[in-house]
Amino acid sequence: MTLFSVAEPWFLRPSEAQLSERAKQMAGAKADALVAAIRKLHPDYSPGYIAAAVWTDTTMLEGSIRLAERKAAQNAASVYMYCLVWETPILNGLFKSPHTLEIPFMFDNADKARVLVGPGPQPETLARQMSDAWLAFARTGNPNAAGIPQWPPYTADKRATMLFDVQSRVEDDPQREIRTVLES
Repeated sequence: MTLFSVAEPWFLRPSEAQLSERAKQMAGAKADALVAAIRKLHPDYSPGYIAAAVWTDTTMLEGSIRLAERKAAQNAASVYMYCLVWETPILNGLFKSPHTLEIPFMFDNADKARVLVGPGPQPETLARQMSDAWLAFARTGNPNAAGIPQWPPYTADKRATMLFDVQSRVEDDPQREIRTVLES
């Protein structure tokens, strides 16, 4: 949620008290545990980025996990979970991996979105990986394609998740501690 947070006056220099207040507004009784889990996963995050992560996790991640679990439990078709972990270098990395950043990669038009993805060859590498995976999925229902590691389906026991980066990788339950807090 950095895309929506950076313009807020609290984002760049919030106090710990402001972070705590914002986290409680977004996560209620889970706020302290969620902030601790985010800090463990991202020890370099400032309070503003932690607040943005709380917002992301309570509005996007929690629902995505629930949807993936329910679809996988139906056993009607394979489910594939992903997370874009590559961070855009624009504005000295201010946005990290903002909402919608994956769109130019999925549609293989990073060259037309330099204002969002920045300069250099990394955006083209990501665009090849992501667009090939999306095309493979559209054609076959399976996103495995050249240029990315083997991407197993998501299941509630393994939670295989493709982490898209210049060197993409699959991790099982990559945000386990955050997920566990959200489910509590």
